[in-house]
Amino acid sequence: MDGAGRIYLSNIEDDAIRRWADGKVSLVLQDDRLRWPDTFSKGPDGVIYVTTSRIMDMPWYKPENPRIVATTLWSFEPQD
Repeated sequence: MDGAGRIYLSNIEDDAIRRWADGKVSLVLQDDRLRWPDTFSKGPDGVIYVTTSRIMDMPWYKPENPRIVATTLWSFEPQD
């Protein structure tokens, strides 16, 4: 949740992050590299941080993938 009370949601099916505000859901960020966004955190500077855990790429779902799958830390500033 940001300082304005808006809630950020992981949209794993679309490699995206959405925001719920005033009873409406809107797209914030979408990128093919944003694989299973989770673990949201707001920094002291107001920036929102989120990891891409890539759970759907893990070898227990895709045995051909490597045992270790690299994750990424993303950040974005809440916009009105």
